[in-house]
Amino acid sequence: MKKILLSLFVLVVAGISTSVQAQSCNLTTPLIKFTSGTGIAPFNIGEAPNSIVDWETHILGLGTADPTTPFNPPVSSAANYSLDGTGVIGPDLDTPQPPRDLRFFSFTYDNYNVYFYFRRINNSNYQNTFMYIMDINADGFMNDGEPVIRANFNSGSVSAFAIHQYITNAGTDYVAGKGNYMTKPTAPNAGFADGYSVAGSMNSTGETLPALLPNEKFSAAITEAGFGVEFAVPWRY
Repeated sequence: MKKILLSLFVLVVAGISTSVQAQSCNLTTPLIKFTSGTGIAPFNIGEAPNSIVDWETHILGLGTADPTTPFNPPVSSAANYSLDGTGVIGPDLDTPQPPRDLRFFSFTYDNYNVYFYFRRINNSNYQNTFMYIMDINADGFMNDGEPVIRANFNSGSVSAFAIHQYITNAGTDYVAGKGNYMTKPTAPNAGFADGYSVAGSMNSTGETLPALLPNEKFSAAITEAGFGVEFAVPWRY
């Protein structure tokens, strides 16, 4: 996986895409990353059950107790998070049920891994599937073989955490040599990821991954008693 953090997030319930989000942040602010010194971020995925103290300390600030705006991060973190459906940039273009409505997204990285976090508006024990669709050459398209990070989750656990390969759909929103659009290509709402379903699919079985090297992490965990999920993926994958 190349060091390019352009991705879409897709939440799928019972095989139906219910929410598509862009991991789109304020790129005019310097990104908080952990590549100096030891080059190891102080993020421990799942090691403190339900805790996000590491995210709050280094990226998000303390929680607000408001599920629709769960954090009010400092200006210095503007490149590390995005907030969906608040009307700050535009209207919310999808309307999933609150337990399936993803509101807040964050990420950072160190020399070994990329770390992700997301939080939904409401909690429930619905069985959901999330997919992070990774555009490794940052051209705005998903082409055959680009990685898709996938897992199932409910309020208690994350399972089937794996990396799959994207498969293009040449019949819908497709450009030869590039793949499928990651954002809506036509009006209305052209250029938006929110409310748009990427046309392709992925292979059915996860990739066989090499053994982890020192300081690499490939894991996912529930946070905040099921409201959130955090996960880490090595750059090498």
